[in-house]
Amino acid sequence: MQTPTAKTVVKPPATPTPDKPAEPEKASGALNKATYHPRLGLARVLMRKGGDDISEAHKLYEEVISMAPTIYDAYIELADSLVKLDAVKAVDIYSKYPFEEPLTFDDAYLHGEIVRLLMKNGKFEDPRLGPSMISLGKVMGLTVLEKHVDTLDKTFKYSKLLMEVYAGVHGKSIDDPDLKQFFKFKCWL
Repeated sequence: MQTPTAKTVVKPPATPTPDKPAEPEKASGALNKATYHPRLGLARVLMRKGGDDISEAHKLYEEVISMAPTIYDAYIELADSLVKLDAVKAVDIYSKYPFEEPLTFDDAYLHGEIVRLLMKNGKFEDPRLGPSMISLGKVMGLTVLEKHVDTLDKTFKYSKLLMEVYAGVHGKSIDDPDLKQFFKFKCWL
């Protein structure tokens, strides 16, 4: 014997009537906030791709720097791509970083790159050299600066800069009596 099957009545979707138009769907939630993450990722991809895309990558790195000025990677990667073409421009990029006290090892890396590039290119007169040497010495110690100090000392022209660096690393004045004795020993006075 067969059992009767129940039939379900399906209503058609409501259609708008002339007196009541259909409501548009409302967006759920707020729009996404623009962040630096996708720009940094895309810049990295474009740098690896190379060619004409490098200039677009540079623009993206600049956007990341303006959006999130404390992201070290953007400064490092942008400057690394510029070093071979224009070392001073790479120093300009590193110098844009908003350094704050107390300095960290990451800050020391950026200062170390500034010092390395300026010294390598003979830019001993650059006003960023002394402060970067002081900052690097404060974090990493004077032994990190020995090679650069020797290079500057051999020129016999940068005694004042060297005195400022040593005094700055020690947090003292150039006129400090103990440092004056050291400066006389080094023939910087």
